[in-house]
Formats: sequence, structure tokens, C-alpha cells
Amino acid sequence: MNRASAVLISIDSLRYDCVPGTPGRVHLDAAGVGPLPRLEGLERIADGAFHFTQCVASAPYTTVSHASMFTGLLPTEHGVRRFFETSLRSGVRPLAEILRASGYRTCLMSDRPELLRAVGLERGFDVVARDEREALGWWGEAGGAPRLLVLHFFDVHQPYGFIRTPDALRDNRAWREQLEARLRDAGLDTPDRPDNVEHDMESMFRYGRQLCMRLGDARGYRGALELYLEGLERFDRLRFGDFVDQMDRRGILADAIVAVCSDHGEGRDVGGRHALAHAGLLLDDVMRTPLFVRVPGRCGRIIDSQVGLIDIPSTVLELAGCGAPDRPAHPLSGRSLAPFCGGDRLAERPVYGEVWHCVRTRDVPFVELSAEEVSASEYALRQRMLRWPDRKFCLIGRQAQYDAGWRRLPAEQFTRRLYRDVLGRIEDPEGYGSIMRRMHSIAGLWRGRIFRRFLDSPEFSSVPKLARYDLVRDPLEMSPER
Repeated sequence: MNRASAVLISIDSLRYDCVPGTPGRVHLDAAGVGPLPRLEGLERIADGAFHFTQCVASAPYTTVSHASMFTGLLPTEHGVRRFFETSLRSGVRPLAEILRASGYRTCLMSDRPELLRAVGLERGFDVVARDEREALGWWGEAGGAPRLLVLHFFDVHQPYGFIRTPDALRDNRAWREQLEARLRDAGLDTPDRPDNVEHDMESMFRYGRQLCMRLGDARGYRGALELYLEGLERFDRLRFGDFVDQMDRRGILADAIVAVCSDHGEGRDVGGRHALAHAGLLLDDVMRTPLFVRVPGRCGRIIDSQVGLIDIPSTVLELAGCGAPDRPAHPLSGRSLAPFCGGDRLAERPVYGEVWHCVRTRDVPFVELSAEEVSASEYALRQRMLRWPDRKFCLIGRQAQYDAGWRRLPAEQFTRRLYRDVLGRIEDPEGYGSIMRRMHSIAGLWRGRIFRRFLDSPEFSSVPKLARYDLVRDPLEMSPER
């Protein structure tokens, strides 16, 4: 029996509501963002694809989400739970390993291969390509054997608008100059520019990230989101559109299963340091992701049933003709979505997700921690969720110990974390304002007293850790029900 080749494309940080054909853009509408830019490359993928509009990730950061995407397993099953400090368990067989054992040739391309390599996600791949050109060359040299090609693009991730290909240096330089000019026009200082930023790609990305963060934070959530959309348009125009053309010329779009998704979105950094980010709370603007699946010989349609990135491996195995996957060991592990592509429906079921955070180190994203800080850190489950299409249950881990890290936080971030991490709820304007006024009038060493006052409050001892969100009446998740 002939087995179909497959291409899995992960566009890091791509929001669910920023792709062509998404019905209902509640998060973009609430931000007041105007029309989306024209995304011709993504439109060509969407044309004729099965569009799963309610796809949900397992985690709001790259490593854990890709681990579920590659294995079809929950974080508790595959073992990748924190960003770098855990890795794929030895007995777990990711999709690439299963297909290679079935005679497939396998190739991985990632703009940030060190992220995947650190947790064991290169397992099962014959070749790790440096870029999409090398990956497409590998595809043409593979002969008649069935192939699995996985590509991980990082351009939509912050810094927004910078393209991760060597020949994009001139475009990146022009974009960097635009961002610097916008900062100056806003009366803001530009960061110190590294000497080698003109020629070294990684230096340009690091410097570009500082520019994007400074400009986005100054503009607020809406302005940061508009900057993100500009970056998405540049990625599609300067890189992804050409890649789709190359796939089409090689017959991949017509002959192979092609799935396009994201590991997570980019949304409100509630209680954090920036206007726009991910890896924080399990909010829908980060946890919902796009998912398009093109199947040779089948005309796609919009599917609004809830699915998960965790369903991708079983779906590819069945559509490729490798047989129906085994019954999952856990009822929330991945299942095949092939019945949807055949016109059938599957029973609705929740999707599980989780996020960890540092409780003993600087309150920064995992990717900013040094190796020494990682080894010296302690982590806790900040939030776990079960999400249905119309509701979400979150189990909130609350911090009950004060340490030096709290003293170093800016006043606003300290206050938000009191509500989020101690009381486990969204801050109310009246109480938040009261604490902020007190914070501005006392020295940092008095923060411990404020912290203990929260621990001694009746609310801390009486409010349950479980919050319910009604996603129909409150799609922005602003008012959790207890």
C-alpha cells in the first residue's frame, strides 16, 4: 500500500485569530485592531484545507507544546513539562520515530533547533536541515520513499518583523531603522546598539527584541498587537510566501498531507512586564492556535469542534495510511481527527494545558534565564486547565512564601502578582489602586508586611483554587466564576 508523505509546519507564536478565514475575532475586536494584513502565503495554505478553528495548545511556550505536538501525549506522559529542565522520556516514541520505523525518511528544520534539541525533540529525524531551502532539497533527493518533513519557523516570535534567513539582512536592517525612528518620534531613547548588529544575525535579533519590547510597551496592548501584525505580514511576504511557492512547484501541496499550526499565540501579559507576550497564564489569546490540514484529493471546510495540537500525530498516521492509532492510554491523549476530514464528527472532549513558573528566581521568561539560574531555580505549577468550547476550568497554584525576588519587582508587577499568585484571581480596580498608592509611599522592605496581610486575609483561606470561565458570556476571561 502506498503511504502518503506529510509536511508539518509550526509557525511559532502565530495567533489563532490572525490567519485567513477565522470566524469570530473576539480578541482582536476587543483590542480595536483594524483589518488584518494580506497574508497571501497563508491564504494559499488555507485554500482547500480543513480549518480547525477551535484548536488548543498544551502549554503557552515552545518546548512543552511541541512535545505534545510531536508525540500526541499529555505533558504528564511525555515528560517535557518545564522549559529546559525536563526532557522527553526514553520510552516515548514521537511521530518521526514511528514513521521512520515504517520506512519513512524524516527531516526537521527549525530556526531555533537548540530549543527542540534541549528536550529531546530531534528524536526520530534522519536529517536536521539548516533552513527551508536545504529541507526542500532533501525532499527532492529522498526518491520514492515516503517522507515526513517538519518545519519550525520562528519569525513571528518576538522580535516582530525580523526575518530569520541569511539573505534577509538588508530587509532586517531597514526594519531596524524604522523601529528606531518610531522610538525617537515617540520621544523614547533607543537601546545601546551592539557594534556588530549590522552583520551578525543573532545580535540583530537581540537588539531588535529590545526595540520591539520598548516600542510595544510604550504603545500599550493595542499598539504592541499592531506591531505584531506588521511582523506577521513581513514574515508572510518576505519568507513564507516564497516557501509556499517552492512547495507548490515541487507538487507537495497537491500530493502530500500538509498541516500548518502554531505552538501558541501571543497575547495579554496579564500581571507580567510587557504589553504582549506568552508563557504566562492560560488565556485563550495564547492557548488557542490555528490548525490547517490539507489532504490530497479532499476538499476542506471549516470545522468548529474543539481539538488539540496533541491530536496531530494520530491524525497524520491515519491520513498517511499507516493505520489507525492505538487507543490512547489516557482519555485526554491525542486522537485522530481523520473522521472530521471524512465528513464525520467526534464527541466533544476537553483539552488539558499547564504552565509552570519560577518561584525562586527572577520573574522573567524561561528563555531569558542563564544556565546557572535554571539549575538554581525552583518551579511550581502556576496553572492547569481543562477547556471545552464554551467553558474553561483552571486550577490555580498560589504562592504562600515571600522571598527576595518579590522585593526586586517593580511596584505594579508586585501588586499584580499579589492578586494572581497569592489570591489566584484577577485584580479588582479598587483594591489594586489602594495597594498601588500604598506601594508608592513606602520602602520596598515593607512589601513583606503587605504580602503577609494578603496571606492573613479571609479571602486567601476561603477562596477555592478552582476558577471557572464562561467562554460564551466572557470570552476574554475577565471575570472568573468561583
